[in-house]
Amino acid sequence: MSHDVFISYSSKDKLTADAVCATLESRGIRCWIAPRDILPGMDWGEAIIDAINSTRVMILIFSSNANESRQIKREVERAVSKGLPVIPLRIEDVPLSKSLEYFISSPHWLDAMTPPVEKHLNYLAETVKLLLNRAGQNVNHEEPVSHYQPQPQPNWSTYATPPPVPPAPRPEPKPDYSLLVILGMVLFSALCVVAFLLSSWSEPLRNWAKSPFSSEKKTESSAVVRNFSLNVEHSVTQSGHSGMLFHVRFQIQNAKGRSCAAMATFTKPDGTVLPAKNDSFATTNKSLACWIRFTPGYDPAQYDDLRLFMPYDQITTESGRHDYNFCLRIWETQTAVTDCITGSFYVSNS
Repeated sequence: MSHDVFISYSSKDKLTADAVCATLESRGIRCWIAPRDILPGMDWGEAIIDAINSTRVMILIFSSNANESRQIKREVERAVSKGLPVIPLRIEDVPLSKSLEYFISSPHWLDAMTPPVEKHLNYLAETVKLLLNRAGQNVNHEEPVSHYQPQPQPNWSTYATPPPVPPAPRPEPKPDYSLLVILGMVLFSALCVVAFLLSSWSEPLRNWAKSPFSSEKKTESSAVVRNFSLNVEHSVTQSGHSGMLFHVRFQIQNAKGRSCAAMATFTKPDGTVLPAKNDSFATTNKSLACWIRFTPGYDPAQYDDLRLFMPYDQITTESGRHDYNFCLRIWETQTAVTDCITGSFYVSNS
């Protein structure tokens, strides 16, 4: 399959890589990412080489995990040997290993270490678009060639002084009719308006003037979500934190180009909303939540595995077993377009 971007990442950073892929593809940028785009039965190394050979830009999700990966070193080495631009997206503040520093010490770094992550991903998408557009331009600017040859100036000293030119006669002033023309046009327009208002053609306008607010206002159709389903994995480790991973699948219509999000909120069994411990997992009212934003690039748009991760240590660090409930919805701008998919779980700390 033809693609624009190859995403190189450590399997331990898959959550971030999936978010990068979703953001780029929502902007119409075609991505290749393993293992999604490796056909069943195909050799892994052969698939990686073919993908790098047919891509235009490589994005490296750089972290301590990527720093220690031999596979990522081979992918970056292959991309550099092919002359591809490599965009490192740093998600951890760690120094480059010597093997990677040899290849990517000079390019400009993009940092995504501070929240909100969506701002960094949107900037990454704009950078990739700029690189792709520049690579596609082939404009040849040529300076115009002038065929004009200046003529030599005559030697005026060889000519006799010309006789004086008599002054031209002044033209007689003509009457100005512009004001009369303007007044005539205004009067004619007024007569046309009066004739229209007295005719049967103006009846709809007169009816509207009597009750201008009686007609129904057209409202923009809201987004529609179909085939909404959820799968939850427990005790999943992401970036050194244990937590729960939500896998969301759905199709959304009437939302092309709009800002949407999948969000999970958390409560106690008695309905008490859990407060957030930091801004990375906080809503505007400071309640605990995890979410991922997306902007559909098609109508309808299909999402087969949109992922949200909630670390257990953001829910509670108290010892013992604690029971909780979650509610997951799809949002379009500030409006929930689905009902809750709810579930219960517990956190046990020793």
